[in-house]
Amino acid sequence: MNIGYLDNAQTIYDSAKENIDAFLYNLSNKGYKDILLYGAGEVAEILLQTITSKNTPINVLAVIDDNLKKQQKYLVNKQIISFKEALDYKHDAILISSYANNEIIYMNLVSTGYDKNKIIKYFDI
Repeated sequence: MNIGYLDNAQTIYDSAKENIDAFLYNLSNKGYKDILLYGAGEVAEILLQTITSKNTPINVLAVIDDNLKKQQKYLVNKQIISFKEALDYKHDAILISSYANNEIIYMNLVSTGYDKNKIIKYFDI
């Protein structure tokens, strides 16, 4: 039974990785190169690991997070910064890398006047 569970878990993991690869490939084809991730959680970690291991043309400059305890720390060798600090980075877009706070982050970005055309949602709910 454990072997069956592990086999199914590996299949799900492989499928998720393929979806991430396709998503990153599409971003690259749309001309995005230098991006910021918003949300320093598991999704950001998986995205960063995939980008690093695949040597994709997408360059993550830093990870934005509103949690003060996370800021100035690192996630997969990328510094976690505040949104205010993010504005100092020359970037093509912000990719929302949070499932739970996807809409909240989007609305917060829009309310600050951040260009909607530069907001990318990984989870388009």
